[in-house]
Amino acid sequence: MSELVENIAGLLRRSGIDEFAIGANFNELVPQDVITTYDDEWQKIYFEGEMMFRDPVCWAGAFSNNPIWWKDIQSRNSVMREARQFGIYGAKKPGLVIPVYSGGEKVVISAVSQSFDDITVEEINDLVIGVSDSMFQRFSPSQIPLSAQQKAMLWLKSEGFSYVEISRILRVKVWTVNDGLDRARNALAARDTVQAVSVAIRRQIIS
Repeated sequence: MSELVENIAGLLRRSGIDEFAIGANFNELVPQDVITTYDDEWQKIYFEGEMMFRDPVCWAGAFSNNPIWWKDIQSRNSVMREARQFGIYGAKKPGLVIPVYSGGEKVVISAVSQSFDDITVEEINDLVIGVSDSMFQRFSPSQIPLSAQQKAMLWLKSEGFSYVEISRILRVKVWTVNDGLDRARNALAARDTVQAVSVAIRRQIIS
């Protein structure tokens, strides 16, 4: 198990989430680095039955960039049905899959918790940022995959400039500014430009 996955597991436990699976270091759709704390008997059924290849939660995590509730994923799928029958999740123990792409790497978290009953969007976003921070701890600010132009755009946004003003200052099209800030948001796993600026300042990417 890598230090990254161990750090993320610790973060989840500190957040009160004890039942989860974390996948990292993906080779196409298959994570090479995995940790799971689900019931041992369920893990045996799951892995011996190669359920990961027909588990819609795995596919959702692989192809989505946003958190998705298990209840919104093919509830009639046989894997989902068996997981519910086994007691892995249910109405009183919601499941959530959280994909995080940061620092040029993707990590997918699949978790169930009674605490998800009243979790807010802001709390989910805070969790995503926490995971992203764990991923970025391995990089110095100069190694974080943002271009000089994207860093300039973030700095100008931090100074209160509009997209149009930034395009004039940098002598680029407005859509280039929009695209550049979109890419910066994705790289920093931020939900919007305001948060991207905040993350960039906190990580000393801009000052």
